[in-house]
Amino acid sequence: MSVYFRSLCSSSSGNCLKLWDDETIILIDCGVKAQYRCHELLDAYVADLSRLAAVLITHSHGDHIAYPALRALSERGVCLRAHTHVVRQLEERLDLCNLYEPRRLKPFGDAVFEIGRFQIQPIPLPHSPGIPNFGFVIRHDSGRRRLKIIISTDFNDYRAVLPHALDANFIFVEANHDPELLRLYPNPNSAYHMSNPNTAGLLYEAVSKSKRPPQTVMLGHLSNQRNDKKLARAAIAEVFRRNHRDMDFTLHTAPLYEPSRIVEIA
Repeated sequence: MSVYFRSLCSSSSGNCLKLWDDETIILIDCGVKAQYRCHELLDAYVADLSRLAAVLITHSHGDHIAYPALRALSERGVCLRAHTHVVRQLEERLDLCNLYEPRRLKPFGDAVFEIGRFQIQPIPLPHSPGIPNFGFVIRHDSGRRRLKIIISTDFNDYRAVLPHALDANFIFVEANHDPELLRLYPNPNSAYHMSNPNTAGLLYEAVSKSKRPPQTVMLGHLSNQRNDKKLARAAIAEVFRRNHRDMDFTLHTAPLYEPSRIVEIA
């Protein structure tokens, strides 16, 4: 059974990732800030809603989940999964329990849980003060071999991800800003996100400590003003070149506002 990944949007204006196999679709975040756009996204990229098992929420910031998207998802009867700490914030900020049917709202804790054939391990990621944020280690028994998928955005210390990224088949990771562009266009919130050099260091160490490199890496959440896909890719290539190690993986960057190419994870 094949597993596929696609970024539908990935920026400070909105984030939504799609992961699926032949039976199950999972969306990770749905940071769409208008109800009609959320309905359009579902119609365009989840044609069979019966296969959409859940939307996984990483944290409560509006570019990852907001009131209009919650309204649209609730109207469609989509299951919402979020860590109990994130659910608590969504209740405080968006009155989640009155907005969402209780039977469609399924909080999770720190333990591994399953959605279809996907086994999902939440991992806490350091982000803004007071904002619980989670990445995911997702495993899938494809029938040929057991796949390992890493989803990690909106964090500022790669040590939180590194041990989980070893021997992954696919890594989606934030590369938010270029240090020089940040100097030219300051933004205090960038302190809570990964710079290109830090992401490069994470990927180099993960590859160096793994028995095998990932098949594919996709960089996401690039800043529109403080980064560029060429700068992000160049920063990673430079770290590998400087350390005399080949980049034995395919490297993609997620477009900010439109879908990426589809990646088959095998």
